[in-house]
Amino acid sequence: MDVNGFTKPKCPKDGRSFTMKVKGKIVEVDNRWVVPHNPHLLKYMKSHINVEAVNSIATVFYIFKYMFKGDDKAFMEMNDSMDNEIHQALNYNEVKSYEDFRYISAAEAHWRLSDYWLYRLSHSVDRLPVHLEDEQSVYMGENPDEEEMKNAAKKDSKLMAFFKINQEKQKEIDKANATIKTLRSEGKAVDHITVPQKILYNKVGKDYVWEAKKGKWNPRQKTTKPKICRLYNVNPKRTNCFYLRRLLMAVPGPTSFEDIRTVNGTVHGTNREACVALGLVINDKLYEDTLFEAINHSNPNQFRYLFARLLAHCDLGNPLELFDKFEENLIKDLLKKWDKEDAKKVAWRRIVKSMLNQDKQLSDYPELEAYMNEIGMQEEATLDLKALLEEGMNMYNTLTPGEQRPVVDTVIEQLKNPKKEGLCIFVDGPGGTGKSYTFNTIRHLSMGMGKKVLIMAWSGIAASLYPMGRTCHNAFKLDFPFENDSNSSVKPSSEHGKMIREADLIIWDEFPMAPRRALEVIDRKLQEIMENCFTMGGKILCTGGDFRQCCPIIENATTEETINASVCCSPLWKKFQKFILTENKRALANEIEFKKFILSVGDGVFGENPNLIEIPEQCESSGDIVQEVFGESLKNFDAATVMKRAILATWNEDVDELNEKVLELLNEDTESVYHAQDIYHYGDEVLQSVGEIHEGYKTKRIKGLPSFALRVRLNSIVILIRNLSIEEGLCNGTRLVVTNLLKHSLVCKKIDIDGTLSDDILIPRISLNAKHGVVDVTRHQFPVKLGFCLTINKSQGQSLDKVGVVLKHECFSHGQLYVAFSRARSYDGLKVQLKDGQKNTPNIVYKKLLEKGRKY
Repeated sequence: MDVNGFTKPKCPKDGRSFTMKVKGKIVEVDNRWVVPHNPHLLKYMKSHINVEAVNSIATVFYIFKYMFKGDDKAFMEMNDSMDNEIHQALNYNEVKSYEDFRYISAAEAHWRLSDYWLYRLSHSVDRLPVHLEDEQSVYMGENPDEEEMKNAAKKDSKLMAFFKINQEKQKEIDKANATIKTLRSEGKAVDHITVPQKILYNKVGKDYVWEAKKGKWNPRQKTTKPKICRLYNVNPKRTNCFYLRRLLMAVPGPTSFEDIRTVNGTVHGTNREACVALGLVINDKLYEDTLFEAINHSNPNQFRYLFARLLAHCDLGNPLELFDKFEENLIKDLLKKWDKEDAKKVAWRRIVKSMLNQDKQLSDYPELEAYMNEIGMQEEATLDLKALLEEGMNMYNTLTPGEQRPVVDTVIEQLKNPKKEGLCIFVDGPGGTGKSYTFNTIRHLSMGMGKKVLIMAWSGIAASLYPMGRTCHNAFKLDFPFENDSNSSVKPSSEHGKMIREADLIIWDEFPMAPRRALEVIDRKLQEIMENCFTMGGKILCTGGDFRQCCPIIENATTEETINASVCCSPLWKKFQKFILTENKRALANEIEFKKFILSVGDGVFGENPNLIEIPEQCESSGDIVQEVFGESLKNFDAATVMKRAILATWNEDVDELNEKVLELLNEDTESVYHAQDIYHYGDEVLQSVGEIHEGYKTKRIKGLPSFALRVRLNSIVILIRNLSIEEGLCNGTRLVVTNLLKHSLVCKKIDIDGTLSDDILIPRISLNAKHGVVDVTRHQFPVKLGFCLTINKSQGQSLDKVGVVLKHECFSHGQLYVAFSRARSYDGLKVQLKDGQKNTPNIVYKKLLEKGRKY
């Protein structure tokens, strides 16, 4: 089986062959030419038949092939004709290619005219919400009056109504048990008395029907089709709600939110504590071991960051109790300035602030939330506005008058004299033209004026370049991964909503990487928060980026669908004022020619055939790409040197193969293999005990998850696959060097912006979630992969001195070759390895996308 679950044909090269004529040439044919087939089935069925392994629900395509493979499509144009002559020549207009026509073939037409079933559902599905007490969704019409709002608030959710039918059922159970007790005391038979059975939340649809108008479950009178109930998934970061879902799947007949937390007569304070009491989850021993091990490998500040990472990415049962156990190590450095009690409060404020920046909600830890409400979250220090303004003016004086200063002037003028309709601008420029520096200048000047600035980027790497930078997912609580039906979960009345409302300026870097739906979702959310209908809620939105780089990834999309997903195809794009930066501020004299070459590749105009470019001779690899990129730097290991080098490839398989090859060059005596703990869910069922599934998933590459068995050696380069802490620069895509291998943590360093190595950083195991086919996988493992070699898309945002590009598999998406080549600074820093014998490689550039992005 290959990594996608499809069968690989064996086709053994066993020496058997014969010659035949193919297209006029005599060729030798062996087993590799033979199409896999089953002679017995061909003879039995007397028809073409294919044998496929059932690896996912997508296998249905092979049963109902043409009905489920998607509509046939065709570009068509109707022309008048006379005397069999066409008076108007057919003119294929690429601009109109977005018009997506459906073509019905004869086979499909016959099937539909014969009224055959296209599909049939054996069961109907009822989706059940999961929410905490007083946090249910309330639905009402547009512009409701006070009476309508009161009635909507009184209506029960499906979960609350489920509690009510259990309350009635509990009365019936108590009555039946009392009757049985009485009859037994009188020596009478009790077999004729039936005690009602308690039911689980996900079984309620079997015996009850939901009446939406009244908000209640009614007993089912008849069954036309079997019913399946599914609970909505809950992000594990919403700890309290996540464990409520676990309880609803395990506890039959709960009568209230308090009752479901009651185990053996004890009412537990949180849903997680109830889960621990029922044996549904483990206790905090694993996290205690992680912290205890880290004591001798971190200073107090690093230790607090580690504690915050565990709070944000794991499911600590009692963080207050865990803090008390390690209090001495958490507040040691703070005792120089504060007494013990105040030092404890300061430590908690810093930990919680870091946790909140990592997409965790304080409400997920109710006891901690109560404690923080008691001690307050006030800032420990105020910003020095005068110093910020002075630094901003110094930065402004270094900007180019013709390109960068107009951007700053436009934003500052709007801040000084705001217009109710707001302002949206886009700064277009390739790497090195000073977009980040311009944005930082705007940030300093704005904050120096006393304005509040929200600065964000689509990728964690870009966000980490700015003080207080956030990812867009963090800033607007966007769903992750962000898909066609994804949304923002920010509530206008929440603290997060208040923070966005008070922001005078929003800066958004790496704007072209975001899909247009993200822009449109944020636009609607800002209008909701600001309670107006202006673009972006009347905010000042300053964006920037380069449309030559990789565009949003849309799985199985056509070129037109990919282009249409870009922000420049959104109706909002025409509202943006555009600025262009062209002067490269970072290029040295010997790098200018290389920068011109890079831009011509990005614009799709390099060489005689821009679609199939020839690699410059000085960039061709001699054969051993690993030696050319890393050379002797691995033997005489210098972390700063190795961290500024990388090999790039298009496919994950090539990346893994190259990483293993480089890893073998490090000292094998220092190797450790870390095995993960996995839990598998299919719908609402836990599949952890199914051995066959577990063994199979150990070897599978699952998108978004680290390896089940992670091989690491001392001095390994690893790359983070999750945003751990934007404020520390620990983002999805950050490369680290491993300096020590502990049992529960990896001790690493990263390269800071000034080029020096950072202090030690402790990376703990965390719980990561991903979907593989129809199975949801939760893996407890270090959130890293080997990082000597990266995919081209993952390298976007990295700045390197030496780059090797392995094109064993050619680039397949817009901007990939441009991104790969532009990671280097000069011809000397770039080596390219093509397939054996090849001199050219495809350069995919969607010129239509570039034209739309530059349409001012």
